[in-house]
Amino acid sequence: MSGLTTYRRWTWMLLLLPIYVFMFVKLGAPHLRLWDEGWFAVHAIEMWQNNSWWVSYFDGAPSATSSKPPLQYWLQRPFLVGIGISELSVRLPSAIAAGMTVLLLFFWSRVRWNEKQAWYVSLILLTSIGFIGYHTARGAEADALLTLFLTLQGISFYEFVQSEKKAWIWALGLAVGLAFLAKSMAAFLMLPGMAVYLLVFDRTKFMRLLKNPHLYGSMVAALAIILGYLIIRAQFQPDYLGIFVRSNVGRYTSSLGHDHGVMYYVDNMLNGRYVWWFPIAALGIILSFLPMEGKNQITRFSAVLSLTFLLVISISRSKLYWYDMPIYPWLAIAAAGALSKLESLIQGRAKALIVAAMFVFPMYRMFGHTQSNALTYNEIEFEAPEIYLRKAWDSNKSMDGVKVWADRFDGALLFYKHKFAQRDDKMEIVHELKEINAGDQVLVHHEEYKSELFRAFDVKEVDNYRGATLYELKQRQK
Repeated sequence: MSGLTTYRRWTWMLLLLPIYVFMFVKLGAPHLRLWDEGWFAVHAIEMWQNNSWWVSYFDGAPSATSSKPPLQYWLQRPFLVGIGISELSVRLPSAIAAGMTVLLLFFWSRVRWNEKQAWYVSLILLTSIGFIGYHTARGAEADALLTLFLTLQGISFYEFVQSEKKAWIWALGLAVGLAFLAKSMAAFLMLPGMAVYLLVFDRTKFMRLLKNPHLYGSMVAALAIILGYLIIRAQFQPDYLGIFVRSNVGRYTSSLGHDHGVMYYVDNMLNGRYVWWFPIAALGIILSFLPMEGKNQITRFSAVLSLTFLLVISISRSKLYWYDMPIYPWLAIAAAGALSKLESLIQGRAKALIVAAMFVFPMYRMFGHTQSNALTYNEIEFEAPEIYLRKAWDSNKSMDGVKVWADRFDGALLFYKHKFAQRDDKMEIVHELKEINAGDQVLVHHEEYKSELFRAFDVKEVDNYRGATLYELKQRQK
């Protein structure tokens, strides 16, 4: 029996295989994506190049619009130093954070539930498309790091409620502070669910919590981290507090170009991000509110956090589909609870086979999702210049002296400018025809810009990828 116990103690190591395959294999294969990936990557690179730990830089100057705290940039920095500027180096912190979230849930579920349930929770999370993919576990943005700290918040709170050990409430305060350093005001999005859980299901503990001095101590600790960062940042960048307020207030009160209906996140789950596990998680949430006791309270807590978090992000004006990433660890617990109930209804030797079969399709689908790195036709067409530059890097094609005429946000293009500089290829990004001269090689994608080139110069096409065309400019048109 002692040998079996020792064996079970190390079964978590088997999780490292799917974590590695789904989160790390081919992590650096796709080109750096437009918008947020480019935004985070360039800020991390330029903070490193300027030896800045507090002020973020973009295109050679302190960023006048970025309010993002620096924890993601800090974590990307050692990989940039050790690996160099690459898609892999800027994505590794997210993959590591997501892997840590899976392991954290496994260990917690094993303690609060049992070994089998811990595996259910982990495998459900590992096969959740909304948790692993572009913008999340395999992206350069801070959402995976935020999800890790929000998950730690929930676990710390639950453990404190169950044991009332002061270490857990202090861990909650630390997790709030770290979540803020990861992604600003999103650090507070799980807290309403915790309050709702106690108010609805255990008001006595809620009142005791309000009288506990360690709660206020942990709040002061979290506030010290948050205010400490804001004060230091403002010392180095005097206009930062104004940027911070405008960015964060606007995100919740204005659409910022991302205005969607209240069912936006649910629709996304049903249309691919959680389609396989959605009905099972929904069943788990429903069952969690039925009379229950003991360790099964974990599913009720997860259900409350999931529903409250979903409500908070659904009523926000600005919505982006990856904002729901922090919900998937808690939905995994709810789904695992339902799966356990369904398993108890199955009789006979086929039980294990039937349960295992439920994971075959989502595992297969996740493998295809992460290894193909598939893009839609529109994504390929729209991001053709960035894909062209990635292919040029892979084929060792020189970009020295090439001017890229940008027709949108420069983020990913600036990343490739920095990347090619490692080979001493001096690539330039331009925005107007007057910056281009006869004799230049110009990479251009926008059809209107091509027409301007044709009217201004005699041109020769050198290379092309999906409309991203490299031209050599001859003499000016007379």
